[in-house]
Amino acid sequence: MGRPIDAEPVEIVPGTAVSAATAHPDGPIELRCRHTDSQTETVISTEAVVLATGYRAVRPPVLDPIAHLIDWDDQGRYQVDLDHRVATLPALTGGLYVQNAELNTHGVGTPDLGLGARRAAVILNSVAGGTVHPLPTRSAWTNFAPSTPAGSRPQEIDTAPAHAAR
Repeated sequence: MGRPIDAEPVEIVPGTAVSAATAHPDGPIELRCRHTDSQTETVISTEAVVLATGYRAVRPPVLDPIAHLIDWDDQGRYQVDLDHRVATLPALTGGLYVQNAELNTHGVGTPDLGLGARRAAVILNSVAGGTVHPLPTRSAWTNFAPSTPAGSRPQEIDTAPAHAAR
């Protein structure tokens, strides 16, 4: 286990669109928000932001001001490491992480929402710089090789039909 992390107050605000973000040099990040159902406008002041941008791999407009700091691949896609962190230029000092937007780097399992909890734990551990949520060393229970007891060899089985010419 890694070091314990002090719990901070956290608020999840689904159905909220961020229309503008201002990072103050020595202070909080100010977010101008609109609740999509009630159309209520609010301003939230915070030290950290986690944005959930939906289920499609599209660049959300909130990234436009820092798009020039992202190290896009030659097809304009995110380049994502094993911790789900997007490759950025050194001028962007904070981490930028994605889930379900890394098909080009992580393969066909990317849109599988069943893997979302594991991805979230990987991101949390990366952001925290240590193990906050332990992950199993093996997370798949499928083995495509035949089961073989230790020290033995698989037995060959004749699968030819009994009436086949020999």
